[in-house]
Amino acid sequence: MLLISTFFIGLIVAVAVIPFLIQLSNRFGWVDQPNNRKIHLFPVSRIGGVGIFFAIFCAIVPSFLLFNFDSFSWKFLCCSAFAFALGLFDDFSDWRPKYKLLFQVLLGAATYFAGFQIQTIHVGLGHSISLGIFSLPITVFWIALIMNAFNMIDGMDGLATSYCFITMIGLSILLMVQGQTILSMIGFATASACLGFYLYNYHPAKIFMGDSGSQFLGYLLAVLSVKAAYGSSQNVAWVPLTFLSYPLMELLLSIIRRTIVQIKKEHKISIKRVIIKTMIADSDHFHHRLLKYGLSQKISNIIIMLFTLLSNLIGFVLIHQSNMMILFGFGLFGFGMVLLLRMLYVEDMWISQERSEMEKEYEIGQKFNPTSIIRKVDSRY
Repeated sequence: MLLISTFFIGLIVAVAVIPFLIQLSNRFGWVDQPNNRKIHLFPVSRIGGVGIFFAIFCAIVPSFLLFNFDSFSWKFLCCSAFAFALGLFDDFSDWRPKYKLLFQVLLGAATYFAGFQIQTIHVGLGHSISLGIFSLPITVFWIALIMNAFNMIDGMDGLATSYCFITMIGLSILLMVQGQTILSMIGFATASACLGFYLYNYHPAKIFMGDSGSQFLGYLLAVLSVKAAYGSSQNVAWVPLTFLSYPLMELLLSIIRRTIVQIKKEHKISIKRVIIKTMIADSDHFHHRLLKYGLSQKISNIIIMLFTLLSNLIGFVLIHQSNMMILFGFGLFGFGMVLLLRMLYVEDMWISQERSEMEKEYEIGQKFNPTSIIRKVDSRY
């Protein structure tokens, strides 16, 4: 009953507070302006993360009154607030990527000393890997990885919000079954806040979550996915990889794409530059590809939602299966992803630098032109 009330409180608060934030941002100019990289045509409020954070906070207030929060839960909530503050500051100051990464690393370290530590990786094939002294860097790496991966998929109306809603429902169910009640409540509160926000964020969006929302939600996903994994079975490695497969896939493709561009342009590889450039948004992500193939934002969003739902279901199925079934299932899932990416990416991955520059010049030249590739396709719906 408490989980249900937590869900509906978060939903109601989000639905109620978002219109106020839209009016407030329009009044003070807290909006995201359109440019050659972005696909919206008009200025849109960019402080939706404030509403998501506030809705989650209000939803878990009853839990404060009925439960004695353990030390980790309090510290986890404090670190979550820091992730939100980090994103909110970036919304108003537009940090350079290296400074944002630095604070993500500090947040990861703080979370590690708060009690969230990835010490062992069970691969589900009868073996486990003890990380030992590498526990700290692996934990920090995971948190920074997911925060940036989730931020990367926040590039189309309703996309990141719907993804987080579906994934948080799945993770919350796992946490609830395992008896991790407090973390389950946080997950359900997050899902409900995302659902309420989605009502204003689906195409055409009236408000964006901004970095305050993407950094905050990415942090919650990073921690709760591993918490759900370690309490489910010995096959813990498969749970976060399947539940978070879409943003991880997007991040991996961005690294590969930018590495190839760097090699073709400079004939060398700089790991530092690849990492920094990966944190800089561009217009060649998976959802951009779907739009360029002629699909509308709504249809593209539905496709990715179905993919997210499928990956979550696969995660549930693989939790308690035999080692061979896990290997087969994950291999089949990976093979399907490779076929999809082969269709959408490979032909354009190795295009010449001259063609890439021409496309870039075209996009800049069509900066505010509704007849550009993406806007022309989307305007039909």
